[in-house]
Amino acid sequence: MTRVLVLGARGFLGAHVAAAARAHHAVGTVLTPTRHELDLDDGVEAVGAALRRTVPDVVILCTGRLDGTITALTAAHAGAVAVLVEAIAGLTDHPVRLVRLGSAGEYGPVNWGDAVREDDPTWPVTAYGASHLAATHLLRVAVMGGALSGSTLRVFNPVGAGAHGPSLASQVAVRIRRAQLEGKREISTAPLTTWRDIVDADDVARAALAAALVPGPLPPIINIGSGRAVSSREVVETLADVAGWTGQIREDGPAPDRSAGVDWMQADTRLAQRALHWHPRRSLTDSLRDVWEGGDHHHRIPLLTKDAS
Repeated sequence: MTRVLVLGARGFLGAHVAAAARAHHAVGTVLTPTRHELDLDDGVEAVGAALRRTVPDVVILCTGRLDGTITALTAAHAGAVAVLVEAIAGLTDHPVRLVRLGSAGEYGPVNWGDAVREDDPTWPVTAYGASHLAATHLLRVAVMGGALSGSTLRVFNPVGAGAHGPSLASQVAVRIRRAQLEGKREISTAPLTTWRDIVDADDVARAALAAALVPGPLPPIINIGSGRAVSSREVVETLADVAGWTGQIREDGPAPDRSAGVDWMQADTRLAQRALHWHPRRSLTDSLRDVWEGGDHHHRIPLLTKDAS
């Protein structure tokens, strides 16, 4: 039975990955250390010692940042991978696979209507996307050099129970709930002109477990998305239906930085289907209902104030 170590198990996607691992028949032990128990910021030697103590067969890296300075983003993504790669490479008597959750932000702008493939050019337009791309390159170089096996799953726009932060769905859910509580009949969002590939967090978790457990070498990069672009307006209108909201939705807020320069994004998921025998199962409505209700993870929707993206 496989021993799986999930880093970031208390975060949004990490919680889904840990839950999927615990439910998987081929997983014997699921390790979910706190940051006090295993902190990537402590460096290669400390992380290597923690890995020797826990002896995982697979590490699934779900940590990261959604915003921050260039330095902070680079440390959270590329720096974390660098530490893990070196620590794992030092475990000469026990091979370990590293699966990391990357981002569709690594691609940058793509042609309208195209489904982006893993071998398409990458031109990220934000520090967030660039830092993820650097991490992807570091892992690929390590795998090519034989230091370890592994893959980056380029996750598109994940939505589901426990979603938080600057995502469109979580921010609009906050605003609808606040309006309902305060008896207001309108909410404000950024212009709903972008199109995104929305993928359910539970589907992402299944993909991560598939990458952890599938035998043989993995492709270095695998897109994990729904394979369908939906308009931001459709996302908001579907969420409003789920919430029973019939008030006005004004599109007069500022456009978010994270969406700058990228109007369209859709994943080509054929490689995931071939390499992982994976395909998305859950609908947009399923995902948004989990955002609204909290789903199985029972996360309360916080009253945040950032602009929806």
